[in-house]
Amino acid sequence: MAMETSGTNMETEEAKKELEDVTERHDFEKMYQEQYKYMLDRMKKDLIALQLISNDLVESLRSKR
Repeated sequence: MAMETSGTNMETEEAKKELEDVTERHDFEKMYQEQYKYMLDRMKKDLIALQLISNDLVESLRSKR
C-alpha cells in the first residue's frame, strides 16, 4: 500500500510539473500571438498611410503637368 501511495505521489508531482510546463508554453505562445497581431495591425495602418501619401504625390504630379 505504501508503494502505491509513493508511486501516486510521484505521478502527481510529474503531472504538476508537466502542467506548469504546458502553462508556461501556452502563456509564451499567447504573448507571441498578441505581438504578431499588433505588428500586423501596425503594418496595415502603415500601408494605408503610405498609399494615401502616394496618391497625394501622384495627384500633385498630375496637376504640375
